[in-house]
Amino acid sequence: MSAYLVPALILLLEVGLPFGLFVPGGDTLLLTLGVLAGEGRLALFPLLPLLFLGAFAGHALGYGVG
Repeated sequence: MSAYLVPALILLLEVGLPFGLFVPGGDTLLLTLGVLAGEGRLALFPLLPLLFLGAFAGHALGYGVG
């Protein structure tokens, strides 16, 4: 389960906090997760909603901080 929650948390922190400007990795992370899902190592259904929630919560956090 951590294979699904950790990327969502990374995405939340990158989008929501200012240090995401210095550590870009969202594109690489999403590309890697897409490849792993395409190979069947990760299931697409829990991955997509969790990444959406992580990005949405990150935007809300960034809005709240700003």
